[in-house]
Amino acid sequence: MVYMLLKYRIKEGELETVIKNIKDFLYAVHEQEPDTIRYEVFQEKDKLTFTHVMLFRDQTGEHYHSNTAHFKEFGNNLLQYCVEGPTFSDLIFIGTSENLDWMQSPDRV
Repeated sequence: MVYMLLKYRIKEGELETVIKNIKDFLYAVHEQEPDTIRYEVFQEKDKLTFTHVMLFRDQTGEHYHSNTAHFKEFGNNLLQYCVEGPTFSDLIFIGTSENLDWMQSPDRV
């Protein structure tokens, strides 16, 4: 599994446009990316800061995602609305409360 995080802050007055773009993007991810296991977008209380949390089946799924037309369009559009970021981070999975199988892993921290 490949876990990633994206964070950015948008300009005042661009919220409605960015929310629409996020919804269109999420629809395209859902329809066209079978190896994207989960893609969630969160908005902070300031209404202008967003965090995307991504889970891909493997590197191939992440590579496919980052080369889709909808990814490139969303990213290119997003740049004009940002005052901070976007910043990507690769994440290392530690655990979840949903399923405790990870506790049996020899790699467990």
